[in-house]
Amino acid sequence: MKKVHLGYLAAIVFCILLFACTETPKEQPVTPQDSKFDKESAIRNTNAKLYNSLNVLFTGNSDSILNVWSHNSDISYMGPWGERILGWDSIKAEFVKVGSMKIGGKIESKNLIIGVGSDMAYTVCDEVGENKDSTGQSFMVSHRATNIFRLEQGEWKMVHHHTDISPQLQKAYVGSK
Repeated sequence: MKKVHLGYLAAIVFCILLFACTETPKEQPVTPQDSKFDKESAIRNTNAKLYNSLNVLFTGNSDSILNVWSHNSDISYMGPWGERILGWDSIKAEFVKVGSMKIGGKIESKNLIIGVGSDMAYTVCDEVGENKDSTGQSFMVSHRATNIFRLEQGEWKMVHHHTDISPQLQKAYVGSK
């Protein structure tokens, strides 16, 4: 019986020595670009930048929102007016046009959900706030939105925005669009 226990003991000692003398692979450091948490944080910040730039757009300045978007031809926009707009040139023209309307007010992104991949991400949220009609009267904004972002040269850029059609906005600006 002692021989059996000594055999087990010798096997255990051998394994300990084997693993102690074997170099274990070192973990690769996690960079901010690789961390899911950091990507989610970056998307949260980019989404906030989008809604801040929309609020600036409502004052008549379209510059900041143009910087949120990818400038490629494969992007798309389906906004509250109901149209489907494809490509950077058309989307840029749309935001310049909407900026010139100076619809005022403010909207916020509420109930934010974030999904992140290696170079694509999305947010789903409720857009809540108010705008003003052409006479200056405020009206409530409340609709759902989906935003899709792509990592381009180290920055997250918007490649698609889809929101509910806004009958209030359409009614408030009949003929302006």
